[in-house]
Amino acid sequence: MNYIFLARRENVKNYAAYNDKIAFLLNDGSFFYNNENFGKAVESFFFQGIFLYYSVDGVSTTIMNTNTGEKKYIPNIFNAGTVQNNTFLIGNNYERFGNTLFYSAKISLYEINPYRLMKILPQRYIFSQFIRNGNLLFTEKLKTTLSSLSLLTGEYEWEIDLESKLGIYDGIRKIYGIVNNCLWVVTERGVLLGINVNDGMLIHHLNFDGYDTFQQYGTVQMQYFRSLFDEKQQMLIGVYENRYWEIDLKADKPTLQTTDIKALNPSYFNNPSFIYEVYHLAAPEGIAYDEHCIYFKDNEVSTVGVLNRKTKQIEWHDKLYELPGRSYVMIKDIQVAANKMYVLDEKGVLHIFEKE
Repeated sequence: MNYIFLARRENVKNYAAYNDKIAFLLNDGSFFYNNENFGKAVESFFFQGIFLYYSVDGVSTTIMNTNTGEKKYIPNIFNAGTVQNNTFLIGNNYERFGNTLFYSAKISLYEINPYRLMKILPQRYIFSQFIRNGNLLFTEKLKTTLSSLSLLTGEYEWEIDLESKLGIYDGIRKIYGIVNNCLWVVTERGVLLGINVNDGMLIHHLNFDGYDTFQQYGTVQMQYFRSLFDEKQQMLIGVYENRYWEIDLKADKPTLQTTDIKALNPSYFNNPSFIYEVYHLAAPEGIAYDEHCIYFKDNEVSTVGVLNRKTKQIEWHDKLYELPGRSYVMIKDIQVAANKMYVLDEKGVLHIFEKE
């Protein structure tokens, strides 16, 4: 596998890529779709399938069919994660919940086409993060409670308090997704939990303290399990501290599998043209993957690369900047779409590569 440098765009604040299409926002607020200037826009924009969602005024959303160019206007701003089944959700009337840092809100359900308000749910709801699965919202409330909220009734189908039920006091760090009717979440200290989506009962309680590959870091380093949830292959994957790891969530008893990438790729790690002998490959949120590869960043040397998920070989890498001494430029984000790789760095430069 080889990638060839194709183009570079300056002063990019944010971007989104899908198939052969790209939308990006410049630091001056100019919004581009491919090479067409759409004028000014706000930062929240996203692709979902063939549709591009963006806002030019901060109060309404334009939905553009990227195949036909047809546009539809919705007088609301909404989150990408709420869009399913031709509907989206809006939270409004936010109020501080007691003396906490959390807020409660009313939730409205809208239909996109034709645009209409379908219902306003009957209660006020408190949650910091959620995932939507059809007519259900699986939410995290006050960091310690998982809930299943019905969008049909506005009632909770179940709730589980991790402190009182499971003796877990460190809070929920991230909700990953659903595999085989099991909702997967990770706590602040790296305990991986699998919760039955139908009744809220605990199915899996996984703590990887006993694994040699993580003993030297301690469980707090399991925070890097936020890295990548491969929904299609139903596993957690990532690269950190020169190790590739994965957990097959489909297995009856999921286990942590790790591989020492440095041992398998001596030509990369011992290359004298690089600054350091030991690198810290990283794959936190924002790093790309597909069925075959992880597209990683090595911030120590301003390098991006491609790791084969099957062989654990680094198939390609490129140094974005040749800088003197120990200078480097941080890489903020990588996205891969169709045969192109997009890399945004802290200087606002978007580097575009094409697979050969």
